[in-house]
Amino acid sequence: MAANEQVRRSGALTRVAVLDAAERLFAARGYRGTSLEEIGREAGLSRGTPGYFFGSKQRLYGEVLDRILTRAQATLAAASTRQDASLPVPELLEEIVAAHLGVLTADPTLVRLIQWETLEGHGQILGAIGAQAHSFVELIQRLAAASGISELEETTATELLICATAMCWFPLAHASALERTFHRDPHAPEVVAAQAKTIVEFVLMRLATLRSTPAA
Repeated sequence: MAANEQVRRSGALTRVAVLDAAERLFAARGYRGTSLEEIGREAGLSRGTPGYFFGSKQRLYGEVLDRILTRAQATLAAASTRQDASLPVPELLEEIVAAHLGVLTADPTLVRLIQWETLEGHGQILGAIGAQAHSFVELIQRLAAASGISELEETTATELLICATAMCWFPLAHASALERTFHRDPHAPEVVAAQAKTIVEFVLMRLATLRSTPAA
């Protein structure tokens, strides 16, 4: 039996085929630039199959995002569960930074969809990520306390988090341009490891500056 025929005869396989095709096209063209009919053709199925299984493009897009975020959360779970462990905060921060870089490196689709959401004004992925931001602000405040800063204001911690996030994001969002310019693959494991260390060093140096700056 041909592979496409097997997919057509199995609802579960058909659903996965539609999700796979939708993920590829949404990442390549964005939400607005992708139609259900194109997703059906990309999956090797009829034009009406995606609508039959998912009802609407918005619902299909939501399920694509849920699947991507589930993959990301599974990767980050190990680092997140260590936040209450006895690991020194600087080492914990390095683990978490490395884990986030690992997610972005392993799943370029996530990077592309975040870029498309920013361009098109959608906010589903960004909303899910933003919901976790407070826990990372608290981690930076814990790191500040461990560094001798008795009380780091939330605004300052948030600004530091934004800087660290930009350092994670930029090399992978613009990987092709950076590789052509610096002949350095941002996805290479040794580059990712070095980047994680650099980000943590930046955070620690910034905290050291804040610690040594007299209060106004």
